[in-house]
Amino acid sequence: DTDVKFFECTPDTSIDIPEKIISREHMRNDLNKLLKDLDPKQRQVLLLRCGFEGRCMSLQEIGNVFDVTKQCIRKREKKAFIQLKVEENQKNFRHYLEQ
Repeated sequence: DTDVKFFECTPDTSIDIPEKIISREHMRNDLNKLLKDLDPKQRQVLLLRCGFEGRCMSLQEIGNVFDVTKQCIRKREKKAFIQLKVEENQKNFRHYLEQ
């Protein structure tokens, strides 16, 4: 008789696997390259609106930052998204969405 004990291993799901960390870093770098093509104000609006600078901000809050109306911020946001929707840009991010 051998004294072998079998036990169940439960993976620690609180730790990201290395591949996921690397993929996230690549996506962040690709996103930064894409955002660099935007007008600086459009880029800042998206960063604030989508929470890249901490938390997602409302149109009104961003308008207060720029001292403009929320309608002005909405226009900047829309123009930025139109520019980002260019087919070439979509191809570069499609593989991230498929993961």
